[in-house]
Amino acid sequence: MLTARQLCSHLCYMLHTPVRLYDAAGNCLTNDVIAADQEDPLVCDPVFAAELLAMRRDSAPVLHTECGSVLYAVLPAPDGGTAVVGPFSYNRPTGASSLAVAAAHALRRPQAYRISFLPLDFAFEAITLLFHAGSDAPLSRDDLYLMLASEEDYTESARSDAYSIIYQMRETDSAHNSYAQELREQKAIREGNLEALKASWAEVQTGQIGRLGRDELTHYRNLAIVVVTLSSRSAMEGGLLPEIAYSLTDSYTMKISEMQDVAKITKLARSAELHFADLVQSASVGKEQNRYVTRCKQLIHDRMHQKISAQELADELGLSRSYLSQLFVEQEGLNLSSYILRAKIRASEYLLMMPELSLEQIAATLGFSSQSHFGQVFKRFNGMTPGSYREQHQRQK
Repeated sequence: MLTARQLCSHLCYMLHTPVRLYDAAGNCLTNDVIAADQEDPLVCDPVFAAELLAMRRDSAPVLHTECGSVLYAVLPAPDGGTAVVGPFSYNRPTGASSLAVAAAHALRRPQAYRISFLPLDFAFEAITLLFHAGSDAPLSRDDLYLMLASEEDYTESARSDAYSIIYQMRETDSAHNSYAQELREQKAIREGNLEALKASWAEVQTGQIGRLGRDELTHYRNLAIVVVTLSSRSAMEGGLLPEIAYSLTDSYTMKISEMQDVAKITKLARSAELHFADLVQSASVGKEQNRYVTRCKQLIHDRMHQKISAQELADELGLSRSYLSQLFVEQEGLNLSSYILRAKIRASEYLLMMPELSLEQIAATLGFSSQSHFGQVFKRFNGMTPGSYREQHQRQK
């Protein structure tokens, strides 16, 4: 039977990265994980080694980062001890990381120290394997990505950047893994099914993701952009208004192009998929909708910066105003006039996040008769004035 020490030894050889095993007393049982001509950061800095071991949890691995992209994984070993994977760098080049680690742990020959480069997918698969060797608790690579990037969330800033894009100039516009899995992933987004989307991520893949860049950072950036683009198209097929989908795609793409950390890029791409699926679900567009309601919603969105007449919309669609309004009551829970006002108030929430626009300008832009009228309607829907909403958002930001 494979022992914990043997498993760590095999993984160390396969990953070209230190994989240590410690007993309950904190004694290292694998002392051959560092090349003979190099110093070991955990030996040179026993205080740090003790701090790592103290991070151990039985329920899941603990990921510890230092010096930017240097990573350690601390997890329970199959025999009750503690395993430590790392240090390794998940970004290239590794020269600066090696010097930073050497300085942080007082290595006497910093120029001689070299840290390993290990792609995150490969590293996380090995960490998951080691964890599952001694635990039945659920764990996936995506769980590890979320753990690694949890301390800094780019999701909200990517979403908020979309707000200004939506109301500015409108814009029209490989993976070699299983195509069937990709179809299931996109189907989940199209139907607004968040649980099915997460299940599609957990499917075992035998193929390889196509190479989308000459270096790791470019590859992950491009891959994330592909994921966001496909997700936006699936969301549109599910009923999300195209201009919203396009604007969100622009925002996520710009945010991705600015990011330097592949773990956080991957997390943002996953968050974007969930965001698109959630928009489909929350807008109740995952189910079959009346074609007149869908067309009317698009007209309202396109004319958001104009005065919108319910009668003119009905005339354009060839319906009576009362019948069109009844269709909205059946599918949206409110009549057409109320839907128009709610849509304008939602649009104003985005504009209120742009401090360069005054309340008077926002009211005029959205076709309200006055700033006072805008304030009254806003408070009816949100329970606070536009000014209070703006102040609250600024404090949160």
